[in-house]
Amino acid sequence: MDKINSLPAKKVIKALEKIGNDAKITREEWLELIKTV
Repeated sequence: MDKINSLPAKKVIKALEKIGNDAKITREEWLELIKTV
């Protein structure tokens, strides 16, 4: 189960990082946003 779930998660993280880079948002700010979800 973990292997199945980890692949989409990695894609989501990469997408978030790309959006963050485009928006000039730091990794720390993204971690805070992820915690609130």
